[in-house]
Amino acid sequence: MGRRGHRPGDGWIEPSLTIPKRGRDKTLHRDLCVLAAKWLQSSVGALRKPRCPYATVELVTAGTEQTDVFGWNYWTTVMIEVKVSRSDFLADAKKPHRQNPSSGVGRLRYYCCPSGLIRENDLPQYWGLLWEQGGKIIEVKSAESQPSSSSAEVAILTSIMRREGIKAQVFDYRKTKEK
Repeated sequence: MGRRGHRPGDGWIEPSLTIPKRGRDKTLHRDLCVLAAKWLQSSVGALRKPRCPYATVELVTAGTEQTDVFGWNYWTTVMIEVKVSRSDFLADAKKPHRQNPSSGVGRLRYYCCPSGLIRENDLPQYWGLLWEQGGKIIEVKSAESQPSSSSAEVAILTSIMRREGIKAQVFDYRKTKEK
């Protein structure tokens, strides 16, 4: 006998041997992340804020917040959280850095989703909203500046430098030329 009350061959399948549930299809999420990063970096409407020449997609770091898209320019940082389901959006509010926004990253923060999934009145204070419509990102609501964790942002930038092969060094930009 196998499991109590079941004989081998009676159709019982041990739970550990069952076919695993198919995970959520991450293709849409990934596509929206890349599209949002391109929107953030786009020079179209260069006077539009926030334009960031530098952007990351789905960067995993030792920090407490794993961003979908993180970008920066010479005056600010931007974080874009991509959501492809309403339940994922609602669960996001329970994260510690959402409960205490000053511990999060990005002075400007956006949610990005398929058109209509999130509405303006669903947003936390200061957040912006981006919708994907026909393969393009539409800014529904602009984000407003809010306090962010500079130490968490430094951790992201340091992680990028390490991954890109920038060795630990002193960056001396005032050194004099030797004669």
